[in-house]
Amino acid sequence: SGGHVVPMGLDARQAEEILLTAAQSLLAVVILANWSFGLGEGILLVVLFAGQLAIPVPAVRIGFSVLYLLITVGYLFSRPYRRSLIDLLLHGWRPSS
Repeated sequence: SGGHVVPMGLDARQAEEILLTAAQSLLAVVILANWSFGLGEGILLVVLFAGQLAIPVPAVRIGFSVLYLLITVGYLFSRPYRRSLIDLLLHGWRPSS
């Protein structure tokens, strides 16, 4: 609206929240890329989400962001998840036949 491109000003809390949301979203995409969502994955996400809500401290938000990213990398070491994510990136979001 200012007529030119400028970065959006964020305070530290907003930057932490964006990092946390991006890490959660990345994990969710990797989990859902194979069109399957198991009970264990659901429990994992609930525990992580509840944990980061229960302790609203900046260091904890950053820690949970790192934890989400580490878990995402762990999922990507699994061939089926890695293959599903690659298929998603190459072919778009469509259920497998």
